Amino acid sequence: MTIEALIKVLPPPVEPFEAFNGPWEPIEAELGVVLPDDYKAFARLYGVGYFIEFLGVDIPRSRNPNRRLEYQARVVCEGLASLEFLDEPPYPFWPTPGGLLPFGGTDNGDDLFWLTRGARGLEGRGLRSRISRRPQAHPARNSPACWAGSSRAIF
Repeated sequence: MTIEALIKVLPPPVEPFEAFNGPWEPIEAELGVVLPDDYKAFARLYGVGYFIEFLGVDIPRSRNPNRRLEYQARVVCEGLASLEFLDEPPYPFWPTPGGLLPFGGTDNGDDLFWLTRGARGLEGRGLRSRISRRPQAHPARNSPACWAGSSRAIF
C-alpha cells in the first residue's frame, strides 16, 4: 500500500501529534540506511499515534521513547539479539548489514521490521515478528514458524 492509498482510506489528522518534517539526513546517518519516501511522508502527515489503539509506527525524535524510531531500533534489536531461539532467525538484527530494523509494533508485542537490504538500504516490504519478549511464557512463539509470516507494509 502506498501513502496515497493510505490517505484515501484513512485521512491524516488536521494537526498530527509530533509530526516529523526532517531533517532526515542525521536520522539516516545514525541508522545507516536511507528511509523510504512513503515512511517520511507518513511521519510528516500522521505523526506519533496508534491505529485503532493497537498498531504504532515509530517516528524520529518523538518525545515518547516507546515510539521514537532511533531509540526503539536499539532497544528492540538488542533485546531480540540477546534471546536464545530454537532455530536461528532467517535474518540478523540491525545494525548488521542486511538485518531487520524495527519501525513499529502492536499492543500484542509484535514488532514490525524493515529488511535492510536493496539499492536504497531497505527492501520495499515489511516483516512482522511474533517473538515474545518473554520466551519462557510462550516457548512455541520462538519457533521457525514465527519468522515465516510476512506482510506488505505501508512503506
